[in-house]
Amino acid sequence: MTRQIAWLLKPPPASVQPEDAGGGAVPGAGGAVEGTPDDVRGPLVPMPLAAAQARMVARPRKGRAQPPHPLPSPEALRRLPPFEQLPDEAIIWVTPDNLAGVMDEIRPLRVVGFDTESRPVFVRGQSQDGPHLVQLASHERAWLFSMLEPACVAAVGELLALPSLQKVGFGLAGDRSQLHARFGRQPVGLVDLDQTWRALGYRSSLGIRMAMAVTFG
Repeated sequence: MTRQIAWLLKPPPASVQPEDAGGGAVPGAGGAVEGTPDDVRGPLVPMPLAAAQARMVARPRKGRAQPPHPLPSPEALRRLPPFEQLPDEAIIWVTPDNLAGVMDEIRPLRVVGFDTESRPVFVRGQSQDGPHLVQLASHERAWLFSMLEPACVAAVGELLALPSLQKVGFGLAGDRSQLHARFGRQPVGLVDLDQTWRALGYRSSLGIRMAMAVTFG
C-alpha cells in the first residue's frame, strides 16, 4: 500500500494518446503511464497494431553520447607547456605533530585533488590491504597521509565523511573499493573524473594529461 501511495503522489508525466489507423485516439491506450507498477495500473486495453508500430518508430533510440571535442594528437600533447608543479616545501608529510594544523587547513576547503597508493601484491591469493598512502592537494599545498599511522587513519576517515569537501581524482573505482573495505563505509563527496568524461561521450579513460588538453586546449 505504501508503494502504491508513493507512486500515485508522483507528478504524472505528459502522455501522448496514440492514434489508430483512422486518426482517432485509441481508448485506454494512454491511461497507464509507462513504468506504472502492476498493482497500481488498471486493466490493460490492447493497442491496435498500426498504433503500436507507429509508437515504436517514433521512440528515439538510446545510444552512446558523442564526445563534444576530438582528442588531441600525441604531437599536440607534446607541444603543451609543462605543468607548473608544487615546490617541495609545499608537499607536507602529515605526522601526529602537525596533524591538527593540517586538518585546520583542509576542513574549510571545498575541493581537493585526491588519490591513494597501495603496496603491490606479488603473491597469488594474497589480499590487498591498502590503501597505504592517501594524498590530498589544493592549489597551494599537497598533504601525504600514511595509513600506517593511526592518527592519520582517523583523520582521513573524518575527511572522507565530510560532505562539504569534494575529493576529486581519476580512476577511483579501485580506491573506492579499498576505502570502503578499510573504513566500513563509502566515502562521501568522492568525484571520479573518469566517470564524468565517460558521461560526456569519451569511451576510454583519458588520464590527467589528456583531460587537461581537452579542457584547456
